Amino acid sequence: MFIQIIDARLKDEGSWSELEQMGRRWDQEEAQRAPGFVSADWVRDLKDSKHLIGLIRFESAEKAAENSKRPETNQFYQQMVALMEGEPRFIDGELVHSSQR
Repeated sequence: MFIQIIDARLKDEGSWSELEQMGRRWDQEEAQRAPGFVSADWVRDLKDSKHLIGLIRFESAEKAAENSKRPETNQFYQQMVALMEGEPRFIDGELVHSSQR
């Protein structure tokens, strides 16, 4: 499984509610249509409330790349970046192990 980690800072703490609304819209309108999309988690750093970490899972790196080419994905990205200080840092990874209870 391919995981993209997004490391960013929000312009202000109030952006969390807007990001959450965007995530809900994505879940309702795009999640089923996004190629290879598995899940997304948005994490607020407890030591720095403007620090954002996103964990986005895709079936494969190829599916993630296919999804990135969609206009709907680009629109979501542009709206997300508008909430941030500068450009986010992206880390592409492969899931090696996952535990759940």
